[in-house]
Amino acid sequence: MTSTSTAPSMTTKSLIEMVTNYMDNHLMEARLAIGAVGIIGAGIALRGIRFATKFSDNKKIPKSFIRKQIRLRGVVKSVANDGSLDIDHIPLIAMPWHKKNDKLLSVSLAAIRPTISGTYWLKLNAENRNVWFKVIHKRDTDLLCVVSPQKKILSKKSLNAELVERGLASVVPLESSSLSLLARNKAYSELHKSLVVSQTKAKRNNSGIWYKPTKLDQIKHSVNYWLQSVKQLVRN
Repeated sequence: MTSTSTAPSMTTKSLIEMVTNYMDNHLMEARLAIGAVGIIGAGIALRGIRFATKFSDNKKIPKSFIRKQIRLRGVVKSVANDGSLDIDHIPLIAMPWHKKNDKLLSVSLAAIRPTISGTYWLKLNAENRNVWFKVIHKRDTDLLCVVSPQKKILSKKSLNAELVERGLASVVPLESSSLSLLARNKAYSELHKSLVVSQTKAKRNNSGIWYKPTKLDQIKHSVNYWLQSVKQLVRN
């Protein structure tokens, strides 16, 4: 009886010793395997985190990002003739599977209508620059955004406000039929209100499209015209 009960005990003990010896001899491999599993698990988890997602399609921007006014980062690759920006989104958490040749997000500057000069200004000052942008409204596939230069992260002035203050864009009236619903959008209405103030300032300063010659300018123009006329008569 004693020998019969001892055999299984010795077998179990031997098995434990074999496993222990194997782990001791292959400790490094075991640690690497555990680490690899951990990295793979973390990667899978990060795929589900929006901050590690690279957006390359306007339709893929989550509604929660718009509702919570989450700021996104990117590079302006080009400026379209209508003043919209083609932005290469840069996730806050870069991952190996992010492609560099993904499609770009097409972003419109919310609440403004850039002039031709405004579009040219954007090409000079925004193209190939890092920016922060917040989507305040998504209409079909159109993203209405507030866009700010990344280097001016502490500045409150966005490209939207910059263009309006320079007289290079006009504020789109909220009474417009296509924008009537946006009046209920708190973020949009607040932006619109601040841009109206900027537009008033631009008008007061005779900036850009709001430029109106002063009386002194009119007098100078008349004098110059008279002098040119006299010179022409003398030559004849």
